[in-house]
Amino acid sequence: MTHLTSACSLPQDPVCAEVPDAVATCQGAGIVVRMVTGDNIHTAKHIARECGILTDEGIALEGPVFRRMPEEELLPLLPKLQVSTPALDRDCSGLHADRQLEVVIV
Repeated sequence: MTHLTSACSLPQDPVCAEVPDAVATCQGAGIVVRMVTGDNIHTAKHIARECGILTDEGIALEGPVFRRMPEEELLPLLPKLQVSTPALDRDCSGLHADRQLEVVIV
């Protein structure tokens, strides 16, 4: 055997049917919905797309990258930041601290 390839599909909880409509309702009211989660970046992006949170123009950042970025690099990205993962509590407070974003954390 010279090459082994393995492919697997891990189960993922489906997105609740109400979530995409709830996100769309918030967006229609002018609320920018962002996802800050402990999931890995690939899972988070998939779920965020299913929910209507992550768009083609949006940015998804991994928590360690987010936390290492100098403020002068991060601030211009914040308006397009739609997903951050894996998240720590301080990531959420960091989003709020810049005063560019109004953040409601649920």
